[in-house]
Amino acid sequence: MSDEARFAIGEFENGGLVSICQFRQAIPAEVRRQFPRQFIVEWQFSDTQSNGLPSKGDYERAVELQGMMTAPLEEDSESLLAIISTGNGYREWYFYCRDPQVLATRFNQVVKGQDFPVELHVGLDPEWKVYEEFTLPFMDPEKRKL
Repeated sequence: MSDEARFAIGEFENGGLVSICQFRQAIPAEVRRQFPRQFIVEWQFSDTQSNGLPSKGDYERAVELQGMMTAPLEEDSESLLAIISTGNGYREWYFYCRDPQVLATRFNQVVKGQDFPVELHVGLDPEWKVYEEFTLPFMDPEKRKL
């Protein structure tokens, strides 16, 4: 399910800082149930603009990392990239997965020998509450009832 066309993009501003959220649309409940855990890759930008978005160089490196890691982490239907959040000096990729240890191993293999300023976080979110919080501001009123 790594088809980029299935992602929606939303932007919001809070206190002069801009956040951009890309999120996978229309994830069926039966797919969500397969991925109760989160694997989050967090990049703190070294150079941000006054609005909280990254410099061109940081942005390009983050896109490079995303291109390197997405397919290997989603391989064998082990995970699903659900959210990409950029703002407030950070970029975060939220993968929902079965086993975060599998993703950590794959991630470390992908970035071996590379220098990316990232931290990895894991969590349990079987109801996909984080996903719902990120996407709610971008949904129309009818979809908010789901």
